[in-house]
Amino acid sequence: MKKLIYPLCALAFASTVSASTITTSTNAADITDLATTATTFSGTDITLSVDADTNAYQFKANKGSNVTVEIADGKKLSFVYRGANTLGSEVVAFNNSTITFKGGTVQVTADGESYWNGTLNFYSNFSGKQASLRDGTLNIYNGWTSWSMSQQAGTINMYGGTVDMGQAAFWGRNAVVNINKGVTFKASSIRLIDTGSNNSNNTMNLNGTATISGNLGTGTLGTNSSFFGANLVIGSTGVLTTNGTADASILKKLDIAGKWQATSNIYMVDKSTLMLRSGSQLLSNSKTTQAESIVKIANIYYAKGGTGSRPVQLAITSDKVTKADVTVDLYGAQKLGRFEFYKDSSITLNFKEGSSLEIGKFASMSDYVGDFFVNLAGSWEDDVLKITSMTQSEIEALSFKLNGTKMILGTDYMVEATEGGFYINTVAVPEPAQWAMIFGVIALGMVAYRRRK
Repeated sequence: MKKLIYPLCALAFASTVSASTITTSTNAADITDLATTATTFSGTDITLSVDADTNAYQFKANKGSNVTVEIADGKKLSFVYRGANTLGSEVVAFNNSTITFKGGTVQVTADGESYWNGTLNFYSNFSGKQASLRDGTLNIYNGWTSWSMSQQAGTINMYGGTVDMGQAAFWGRNAVVNINKGVTFKASSIRLIDTGSNNSNNTMNLNGTATISGNLGTGTLGTNSSFFGANLVIGSTGVLTTNGTADASILKKLDIAGKWQATSNIYMVDKSTLMLRSGSQLLSNSKTTQAESIVKIANIYYAKGGTGSRPVQLAITSDKVTKADVTVDLYGAQKLGRFEFYKDSSITLNFKEGSSLEIGKFASMSDYVGDFFVNLAGSWEDDVLKITSMTQSEIEALSFKLNGTKMILGTDYMVEATEGGFYINTVAVPEPAQWAMIFGVIALGMVAYRRRK
């Protein structure tokens, strides 16, 4: 009998494991020190089952691991450790590994910024204070709520649900944010640039709905702009709404086929490009149509404290604003209220084949009056640039260029009246047959003159 007692006792304790290393599927209730010690996963097709509200300390993984955390409906997996901003010290440190959360809710209860790393798939709801993606890919398929999001690198993909990230700072170099169709994204402000750099290439692709409240924060994540981004691409199904009095600014590229409704100014800064696609609705200053909207051309990028510093803000004082040279790519038939220029700034209107622009006016910014230049490029031709809210004399006072070369009124272009405004057209050059007719008329005139003599 005694020989049977030992094996039975061993079996009784076999389901209890230490959190040190998990190599096979298990239940969270069977990990004795899950809430106090880092749990390291090593292997593929590992499932961690969470059947009750559970506290966890830290999840780590050996390279190439693939883990699924299945949380029962209505239950929470709460991390009590916030992690650190060093590789391998994050609250979820899955560098070169994948973790998928399904069901229930994942939350971080620790104060301060929580750090994450790896390929992170969230089918679970997330609730936390300050979240930070150090590197890797964050895929969100359901709800997400955090006071802030600090994306230091990598890619964030949003596929479904309502995602509220508070003060959203997607500031890591070359960070990418994809908001797909069907997603409702919310934030108090967005900073989409590499900290303190004017060479940022960060990108947001918006095909869902995004609303920025304009409740600006303070501290390192704070900003004085509702949207301050390097590259913003608004697809045909994308809708961006920026509320509040804070201005918005594009550092490199605004590519818009959908809708941007802003209650304040929208600035294009130096060397940036505005791409107006067919069907675009760029609505600034609470305007209801693009034909009323204003786009400001001025370099208002400003790194408070210098390169590499935070927060990065828009220049709001005259000593920091400088001129901007901006390109506008035009697709299809476009209408716009006006472009307003900081002194000595310029705009290049790059007409794509079959495009046109009907604009109210080109004007100086009221606080920074001075000369500015309009450069015509691409497929500019007769009857594609129409100005509707300026007099002929005001238009003739403008400075036009063609592919960078100054144009002379009456020689290189003319202001031609049309219904509802004026076209900027080429000066008609007679065809050879027309020249022959002209010379013929002159010759007949000379003959008649000599006969009278």
